[in-house]
Amino acid sequence: PSVMIILQLQGDIENKVFVKLTNHARPDHMELKLQSHFKSWDLGVLYQGSSIVFNYDPPYWNNDARLSQKPDTLHLILKQDAIFDTIYFPALRMGDCKHLIIDNNLKIQSP
Repeated sequence: PSVMIILQLQGDIENKVFVKLTNHARPDHMELKLQSHFKSWDLGVLYQGSSIVFNYDPPYWNNDARLSQKPDTLHLILKQDAIFDTIYFPALRMGDCKHLIIDNNLKIQSP
């Protein structure tokens, strides 16, 4: 029985993307939302100089028990006070773990 639990958890992890996002931008804090064509994820508040770790499950097709990721475009929506900025979020594959940085120009960089 414990093997079945482990296999289920492994399947769940393989179908997600894990990201550590660090804020090197000027605003003291910003609310984050990851938006795709299919769904969105509220990520919470990110303060200047700090990091947030999150995961999301990109949409995928199940073809004969083989999973393939649907093509999608992601945007990170930043809310600072009453101002909204939308920046491109890089496409990551299911199972990826990545550290990304928001720089002073509100662009996402990889260290």
